[in-house]
Amino acid sequence: MLKKIISNNEKETKIIASDIAKEIDKYSTIALIGDLGAGKTVFAKAFAKSLGVKKEVTSPTFNILNNYNVNNNNLINYFCHVDTYRLKTEEELLDVGIVEYIKDERTVVLIEWADKVLNLLPIGTLIIEIKHQENNRQFVFTKKER
Repeated sequence: MLKKIISNNEKETKIIASDIAKEIDKYSTIALIGDLGAGKTVFAKAFAKSLGVKKEVTSPTFNILNNYNVNNNNLINYFCHVDTYRLKTEEELLDVGIVEYIKDERTVVLIEWADKVLNLLPIGTLIIEIKHQENNRQFVFTKKER
């Protein structure tokens, strides 16, 4: 485990996402894991905004994947937002071309419900598990090792 952070509200969740976006040179693929309502989409939207995405980020639950231009960022050209909630198999994610996005070093990929596709993700992926607790959310950060 890299670290644990507690978020007491949506504002703190957005700050956590912004802080991670500032460290993006370390991670090009981010896996979000958590129950329905844990805060994955709130995190994803704040993360994208902090990267430099100007368009409104919406959850790609039905599209599976949305790709956005990143503005004013010397390291990143695109933000790829993925939602695997509706997927039944990992192959469905392969069919939408996820490998090309992951391999592109100028694209940051953030995957909601990533526990369904962890086998497809590269070593070094930042895994963020959001645990919905009684009065807050606990963010547990690990890296995919194999």
